[in-house]
Amino acid sequence: KTIKLTSDNTVILNGPVDSKSVSDVIEKARQLDSEEESKEPIYLFLYTPGGSIQDGIALIETLQSLNRPVHTISFNSASMGFEIVQGLGHRYVLKGATLMSHKAYANGVSGEYG
Repeated sequence: KTIKLTSDNTVILNGPVDSKSVSDVIEKARQLDSEEESKEPIYLFLYTPGGSIQDGIALIETLQSLNRPVHTISFNSASMGFEIVQGLGHRYVLKGATLMSHKAYANGVSGEYG
């Protein structure tokens, strides 16, 4: 499938999942969602080593609540980035991409993200 990424349908998470990057993605996604009446998807392009579990969960929940579906395109989605891919719509993975998952570890607590 060929997907044309434009400024009207694409949000980029480039770097760690943290409060700043998540806030930027949410702001842009909400802007795109409010400007477009169609149900065409928003594409979240991911190049992230992962990061904050709490911020990642907030991102997933917010993007799931939009009127437009959010699909992911991964070049590098590790750790919490992988969980974001799992938590949203259709998943596209570029040739040569890296997806990496592991058990969560934060503040001395480890386990699995449900």
